[in-house]
Amino acid sequence: MSITPQKITVMRAILFFLLGVLSTISFSQDGSPDLSFGNNGVWVHELSGDNHFVEDFVETETGQILVIFKTNLPSENLIRVIAFTETGAIDSSFANDGLLVLPYAYFDTYNLKIHALADGKFLISRTENNILFLSRFLNNGAIDITFGNSGTLQPFSNEIHSGFSVSMEDPYLLTLGLDNSGAEKQLLLKKFDANGTLDTSFGDNGLASYTLGDVSNPSAGNLISFGTYIYFGITYTQNSNPFKKIIRFLSNGVIDGAFGENGAIINPIEEEYNTHFSIFENGSFLIGGSYYDNSSETLYRKTIKLDPQGVLIENFGDNGFIEDFTQGMIQENQRFLCHSNFSDWEGGITPNYGRFFSNGASDSSFQFQYNYLELGSVVGKLLQSGKLLLVGTDIWYNGPEINIVLQRYNNDPLEVNEVASQSAYMSPNPSSSIFTVYSNIPFERTPYQVFDVSGKKIKEGFLTGQNPSIDLSHFEAGIYFMKFGSNTFKLLKT
Repeated sequence: MSITPQKITVMRAILFFLLGVLSTISFSQDGSPDLSFGNNGVWVHELSGDNHFVEDFVETETGQILVIFKTNLPSENLIRVIAFTETGAIDSSFANDGLLVLPYAYFDTYNLKIHALADGKFLISRTENNILFLSRFLNNGAIDITFGNSGTLQPFSNEIHSGFSVSMEDPYLLTLGLDNSGAEKQLLLKKFDANGTLDTSFGDNGLASYTLGDVSNPSAGNLISFGTYIYFGITYTQNSNPFKKIIRFLSNGVIDGAFGENGAIINPIEEEYNTHFSIFENGSFLIGGSYYDNSSETLYRKTIKLDPQGVLIENFGDNGFIEDFTQGMIQENQRFLCHSNFSDWEGGITPNYGRFFSNGASDSSFQFQYNYLELGSVVGKLLQSGKLLLVGTDIWYNGPEINIVLQRYNNDPLEVNEVASQSAYMSPNPSSSIFTVYSNIPFERTPYQVFDVSGKKIKEGFLTGQNPSIDLSHFEAGIYFMKFGSNTFKLLKT
């Protein structure tokens, strides 16, 4: 039975009607469509072109949404940016009625990312033939000629494989490249100010490096500037053995030798997984991985957590990991969202999201209710409001038109930081041997120390789980002090 465009239109109308009825019942549920946005939480924008593919999007300080995407036209292929208002309508004040055509070679350009800047400008990073380029634009879509060389910056020479990573921490940016020219491969870090000028106080006259050695197949993950540290992921093979690592530099471009082993910790997710990490407020790592198994035609996903020194937190989630979810987005209160999008064999994507507590337990107050057809491409991010925005495109078999689709979902930002608000007390106290720490939030390898009245440290370790205990039976009766996090408790040993 063939499906005509008319039938597709009717199917969409019925779908939106049914979802509208459902949404009226649970409109305020976290994970439900945001009814104040478009039609039952969905905006569908028809654009010219046979096919579109969303690469990335960003929300500006004013709430404007900028989407970078590729388009196939009958006569040419284009890379474009489209602007939407906070309400999801096309922002006709941007560029040419909301659309900006970028002068980049379609088939040679990949790794497209868009970054919002504090002054309303935006930056586009792209890779062409393994060379990284950064271009800055004004808020109306015009190229900003005051940046770099007439608006564009090439951080590394043509000999450097620099299509790795970019980190924006306005008013500066970091770039990561790979020197693949010699037997000893090196990762290179450069830092630039807001106008694209090299910061010569960073590293050695503006360049920081990390030697990988004689390795093969190096591939970089994301690059994060976090507090006074710079983190990036790297995967490579050495002596036929695969390695996944997270490397830390100090903010001045010096490798942090106090981190892990010589500035690097092991990412313990299995070899076949592609990984992405984010960082909790306390420095713990949330690592999501995924890979597609061709033999079983199955996409596998998992998420793990490491403490700030790279030790696996074994009581995270279910037996140390969350299965079927990846790509964590950490909220201010340290809960996080992950996706478990389903992809069919024809390329159609059905989004699905879950929200979790910082210890990996599922947050049942978030119930995702998807409200559209399958998509051909999709990017999901948290907005400043805390709500979840998905930007994607129709899939070819739901055609004939391929539209840009925006979907917004309710998600309470939950401003109270669960980790910071952790309360604890000791009981029994006094005790002749065992002191138990009772807390409203389970511990995840939280370091503790015990001191005697002279200030001498007599015991240290890690608190793990809901109500961990410490044993002072081998110490003399007297007064002791136990410290962990921002807490100090006076213990009376009898």
